[in-house]
Amino acid sequence: MLKSTRVILFIAVIVSFGSIVVGLYELANAYQETKTITFKDVRLLIVPLVSGGLILNLLIQDQKSKKKVS
Repeated sequence: MLKSTRVILFIAVIVSFGSIVVGLYELANAYQETKTITFKDVRLLIVPLVSGGLILNLLIQDQKSKKKVS
């Protein structure tokens, strides 16, 4: 994988986990206001968790294959 591609994917992981933090903040605010948590609130966390995990997995697999080649 190209170095620039790895950098872009790394930035995407950081943005994804930043979205998780924002989602947790929104979830805490929603719970504080209504004392209930709905699927709509949790939905804000699902997409960044999945996408960040997949991108991170891609980076780890690339690093492992890079070590095997060397």
